[in-house]
Amino acid sequence: MSDKYLGTRNIFRRAEAFSRIAIAVAYNRVGDEKERTLNLTISGTKSCNLQSKTDPEERALGFALLKEWGILSAFRQIAPDDLQTIFPQLVQLHDRVEDEVSGGYLLELGLDVSRLIEGGLLERRDRQDVVLIDDDDLDGEGTVKPSTTEGMVNTVGPFGEDAGKRPVSDVEMFAINGQWLHETLMRLIKPLLSKRTAQILDPDLTLLGAMQVDGAEVPVYFARRLNDPKTAQRLDLALRARNTAGVGIILAASEEMPSHLGSNVVVPLLSHLASADEEILFARDGIELAYRNNLSLARGGVSPRVVRTGAQSGTLFIPGKEPLHLTGNDQLTIFERLVVAAGKGSPDIQVKALMEGFESRSPQQTFRKNTWDSIRDVYIGKGAKNGYWRLMLAGQPTEGVSDALVEGPV
Repeated sequence: MSDKYLGTRNIFRRAEAFSRIAIAVAYNRVGDEKERTLNLTISGTKSCNLQSKTDPEERALGFALLKEWGILSAFRQIAPDDLQTIFPQLVQLHDRVEDEVSGGYLLELGLDVSRLIEGGLLERRDRQDVVLIDDDDLDGEGTVKPSTTEGMVNTVGPFGEDAGKRPVSDVEMFAINGQWLHETLMRLIKPLLSKRTAQILDPDLTLLGAMQVDGAEVPVYFARRLNDPKTAQRLDLALRARNTAGVGIILAASEEMPSHLGSNVVVPLLSHLASADEEILFARDGIELAYRNNLSLARGGVSPRVVRTGAQSGTLFIPGKEPLHLTGNDQLTIFERLVVAAGKGSPDIQVKALMEGFESRSPQQTFRKNTWDSIRDVYIGKGAKNGYWRLMLAGQPTEGVSDALVEGPV
């Protein structure tokens, strides 16, 4: 039937997908000569009208037909051993900012798309309309067009140039089932924990429970998207508000990340996987060692300093205070200047010298309001004279608390 109406000798021969299909099935029940009609409507990748049928026999017949025709695919749990094998790739998927991913990217990761769909981790979406072209002759965005070659699409350059053919599978788009992927990863991480208390604190931060390290229970978190400066600073603010939890371990999905968030040591999760012949997925000893090596800094270190972890990110350490994550060269340079001044014994810096080389006229303007409110008179405060700023050390009294938060132009 499908060949008759959708085969090679009709106007649909170059179609690659359908947004909605209606099928009318004529049937009769056993012992009843009356002909009946079952109307099936399939839309999108997972929706059909069978759930709205009030007759259970019609529903059962409809699902049986869809399964027989290969239209309905049942959920099939991915085996734990297979999940452990693809754990690094699943972490990379979960770390993405985008909720959709192309077939070409999944191919680069070496993932079986069909298996992930059956396992509920992916859902099919439309194909890409625009792709990035990067070769010797063309550079820029290209448009995806149908092709007469089966299984291929044409790509057209920004000025109508022929950019060649690509496999259809490369430009197909898939939605990541974020909730199920998150639950799957948490289930694989659980054996690492001595205490399990899963609590989602933020879409990008989960309290998993605790690990036993040197006889003490250490809080363990899972964080993603730490390579995004805004996400890292938001999570730093949230974790500094939980300072009563003690120094913890943050298992990070991202490869680029701060060394600390709040009073917590950030550990790259994928750098501490056990060898393939081990039963447990993680090298626990390596995680514990990373925690011990950075524990002193998590408590502020022995002297004030700023440690850059990239051109646009770093951490301020002050003895007796939680580390402060900094984002952007302006924030880093401001605190570097304050640290140098404190080390020389003349902590107060005039605002003009502090902000030299920046468009902002005040340190407040380089921070988001909620971040500034949380660090003023904790990490940075007014100097002895009006128009001066200083680094706030542990036990140092705050000054000028009643002054207006917004500074006027210098």
